[in-house]
Amino acid sequence: MLTGIGDQITIQNKALDIIWMNQPAKDIWGDVIDKKCYKVYKGLDVPCPDCYVETMFNEGRTVVSEQVDILPDGRRTPILVTSSPVRDAEGNIVAIVDVGKDITERKLLERKQREYAENLEKIVEKRKELEKQLKEYTENLEKIVEERTKALKESKGKLQAILTGIGDQITIQNKDLDIIWVNQPIKDIWGDVIDKKCYEVYKGLDAPCPDCYFETVFNEGKTVVSERVSVLLDGRSIPVLVTSSPVRDAEGHIVAVVEVFKDITERKLLEKKLKDYAENLEKIVEERTKALKESEEKLKAMLAGIGDQITIQNKALDIIWMNQPMKDVWGDVIGKKCYEAYKGLDERCPDCYFETVFNEGKTVISERVNILPEGRRSHILVTSSPVRDAEGSIVAIVEVAKDITERQELEQMKTQFINVAAHELRTPLSALKAHVELLEITSKNMNLPADVNRRIGIISRNAKRLAVLINNLLDYSHLEAGTIKPKMALGSLKTVAIQTVKEVFPLALKHRHILKLTTPKMLPFIYLDKEIIHRIFGNLLSNAIKYTLDGGTIDITLLEEAENLHVTVKDTGIGIAEEDLEKIFQPFHVADIPESVHFPSEFERTGLGLAITKRYVTMHGGKIWAESRIGEGSTFHMLLPKVK
Repeated sequence: MLTGIGDQITIQNKALDIIWMNQPAKDIWGDVIDKKCYKVYKGLDVPCPDCYVETMFNEGRTVVSEQVDILPDGRRTPILVTSSPVRDAEGNIVAIVDVGKDITERKLLERKQREYAENLEKIVEKRKELEKQLKEYTENLEKIVEERTKALKESKGKLQAILTGIGDQITIQNKDLDIIWVNQPIKDIWGDVIDKKCYEVYKGLDAPCPDCYFETVFNEGKTVVSERVSVLLDGRSIPVLVTSSPVRDAEGHIVAVVEVFKDITERKLLEKKLKDYAENLEKIVEERTKALKESEEKLKAMLAGIGDQITIQNKALDIIWMNQPMKDVWGDVIGKKCYEAYKGLDERCPDCYFETVFNEGKTVISERVNILPEGRRSHILVTSSPVRDAEGSIVAIVEVAKDITERQELEQMKTQFINVAAHELRTPLSALKAHVELLEITSKNMNLPADVNRRIGIISRNAKRLAVLINNLLDYSHLEAGTIKPKMALGSLKTVAIQTVKEVFPLALKHRHILKLTTPKMLPFIYLDKEIIHRIFGNLLSNAIKYTLDGGTIDITLLEEAENLHVTVKDTGIGIAEEDLEKIFQPFHVADIPESVHFPSEFERTGLGLAITKRYVTMHGGKIWAESRIGEGSTFHMLLPKVK
């Protein structure tokens, strides 16, 4: 009977030895009789931790359990094992019979059932969630429909109000060309034409217009804009601009056409005027173009005839035009960069001023030294001016270059002559001054006639004036030659000003002048050459004393500004004419003194003092200028930069 059962059957003794097995068990495990069960089924060397055999031997119960066996081919197989005790004739338990049933298919089925149950639960939950969302969506949809219906009614009312209030003429026609609605402006012109055919009302026809566009609007849904001529009830014809647009129902079907008529009578009149104006403008442009060409030819002829060198450069620094004198010197360099042609450089000059001309539109005058193609150095005075187009935009720069080599050479010769002459005059003048001073001292102890003493005084004063002139000439020649180099160091401008005021005070007192110095308690130090700054103050103060009639006032003020220290020297003197204000800083310029003013003969006027002063101020990176009117005194301003 045991042999005929299809399930696996084995019998183990109390020592867990397999003592019998049927054929199905042998087919799977082989002949494992006398081997330990845990070794065969589990591959272990000791009994299983959850072994129930001892329980069965002690209690004699049948145990049903599910196990996973590892087959000889390595597969893991779930089995249902029914373990029952085997008793001898006396009823003692002598072995255990195990019936093992392969439950692989059942396990697969159980797993599928379990997964199905889980999926079913998820589907049920999802359905409940969808039902809830559907309910909420339905409620929201009802609200939206209610709100949209309300808004639509309001919008319809507003639309009717808008259409009624628009000044243009508006009509709505159906597909049969019946007028189904018009606004008030249409009624004012055409009367109440609702239910009439549009071609009857606007054209007086019995059939649709040959060029009717309604079919296009209805079939293609396009908006059509057209110009027409309408005949009014009073017989007048007016041009109108008509915009025809489709009107759709809720499903998007075109059910009508709305037309907006705009009277364009004034626009047509304006277009006619504009056309006439354009024709006249074309004639004017043609005439102006002809005149411009003639003018251009004249200009080219004029520029070609000028002896100075003239070129035109664009914003990219390309030479785009040059006159013949320029070509005679440099050859035809049109199309080349100016810095390549004149300087032999690969990039623009470091001190290029073109950006200033293009950005600020200023004319720049500069002196340059060019090395000509034959190697000769040429001094030129260049005037660079912006060239503007019709809109006023700067499109190019015209440069007029004047060769001043001869003038520079003459200037150099003049400077050398002044330097030599001043040095040659200084030695005899020193001897003359010494003898005159000795003569003045000696004459005080001698009873000489008054006329002799007067003449000695005249000699002494003129010797001093000549000494000042020679010193000024030497200073100017050194400045021109560039041999004076300022020794810049941090110092106090206030200290130099106080020192200079103390030195000129006796001279001011002699002429009964009031001399006032105003300065803050604290002024920042600046970079300066104390000796040169002392000379600047000396020149400005001596001029103020010199050109102010006795009993005047001279105010010296020092102020601190954002980037500079500002010095002003203000006097109540005779003043300077407006035409002389720009010239007083030029060398050897002596401003005219009105005949009504008595100028003391003790003061020298070389025309170099202010020219030297300006050079000194420029050496310090500063600026100097004057404000004045005849009879109202003068104010000299000087700015010196602060330390950054």
